[in-house]
Amino acid sequence: MKRLTREQIRYRCFFCGKVYTSEEVEAMRGFCPNCGNNVFVKVRPQQPKIVKAR
Repeated sequence: MKRLTREQIRYRCFFCGKVYTSEEVEAMRGFCPNCGNNVFVKVRPQQPKIVKAR
């Protein structure tokens, strides 16, 4: 499994659900501008799922 670069890592606000990059979270000093929350959850990147035909 590949390591994610800093630009690929995303964080989601726990309360309002808005998604930010790691640079945006650092610039906001860890507080969401929408709701004032300081709890962020790391979001996994969406990867296509391969399904075999029947």
